[in-house]
Amino acid sequence: LAMRVPVLEGERMNSFAASLRNPFEDKIGARVLPRFLSVYDDPTLQRNAVGELLGGYAVDGDGVPAAPTVLVENGILKTLLASRNPINGILRSSGNQRGEFLLPSNLLVTAQNGLDAAEMQKKFAAAVSERGNEYGIVVRRWENPELKLDWSDGTGSTSGLPVDRPTRAYKVYADGREEPIRKLELSGFNESDFRHIVAVSRSAINYSLRPTVPNSYASRSTSALYGGIAPHDGIVSISVPDLLFEELTVRKPVGDIPRPPVMTHPSFQTVDAR
Repeated sequence: LAMRVPVLEGERMNSFAASLRNPFEDKIGARVLPRFLSVYDDPTLQRNAVGELLGGYAVDGDGVPAAPTVLVENGILKTLLASRNPINGILRSSGNQRGEFLLPSNLLVTAQNGLDAAEMQKKFAAAVSERGNEYGIVVRRWENPELKLDWSDGTGSTSGLPVDRPTRAYKVYADGREEPIRKLELSGFNESDFRHIVAVSRSAINYSLRPTVPNSYASRSTSALYGGIAPHDGIVSISVPDLLFEELTVRKPVGDIPRPPVMTHPSFQTVDAR
């Protein structure tokens, strides 16, 4: 998202405001993903090959007709989503002003050479073997199903992107054996790590999420005065394949995490119709 950062009085306030700045603003024209990946936003879609998309609309909040926007093409960042409020290097709206706030619509990640499940498993095993490790880590579910659009950790630092803890993570050994990991979180994850994706699946999964309020003081204080990210009734749909990263840093989180439920949720139980 291309958001104008306000200039405030005092060095401390300006450092807080700077934490709102999207780090990708400095990377337009640079490679931010592997060359086999592209990303585009398309509010005109109601469905894709996977299923229904809920983030579409005909006209945005500025009266700009909805249209597709190519964000990343063959790994190269082309532009950011923008409103009619221009910033340096992005002088026209992409039609993503949703009500008072700038948000994605239907965000789709596409691959030139996606792999099927067996090929992904083989690629995963080869990467583990090449590094001389006993196992690799597979994450199948994350803690919070809401979309976070904040770059700051709340202290004015932009050292990492906001990623919730995994709730279903496993050590996967060479023989296929899986061992659950109950306490795990990513450490120092940032935008440059996306360039270390070595493979993606051929199939994708659609997620429909609500955007959340960034936690930083700068975002809360400047959104009301200058416009920014805030709660919105709109839904953002994301279509993304499985991603295989060559290397990420994980660690044991501090403190306790909730224990798994004793019983299966009724929605996931098999009902015998007899």
